[in-house]
Amino acid sequence: MPPGKLAAQAGHAFCDVLTLAATLDPDRLAAYHAVSNSARRPSVCRASAFAAQQRCGHPQSGTKIVLLAADAHALLQLYDEAIAARIPAILVCDQDHVLHPHFDGRVILTAVGLGPTTRDEHHKLTKRFRTA
Repeated sequence: MPPGKLAAQAGHAFCDVLTLAATLDPDRLAAYHAVSNSARRPSVCRASAFAAQQRCGHPQSGTKIVLLAADAHALLQLYDEAIAARIPAILVCDQDHVLHPHFDGRVILTAVGLGPTTRDEHHKLTKRFRTA
């Protein structure tokens, strides 16, 4: 998958799983934002943006990781394992976009979104994947 397409699919996964978590497990999402806000120290160049987000009520978000899977089977296995572990998870599918050789317009599984999770929660599920 080209880097731009990968970034877009990861973005869908990040946003969609946080939306799901807000519905399924709002306490998990609140804890994620609370830890993220208390741990984050903005750099000098980001200080004004950080302050603006805080004034507008936009919480800082935690660490995000993008991992690569060998195929759709690996993504489905990760999704099933996350659901079994009671971690919010979503499948991201792409369709109607043509980008040869991988995308011909048909529905294709492109990503799995997990979380929010702690490192301990997700490591046992994600350790077999490599970072993008």
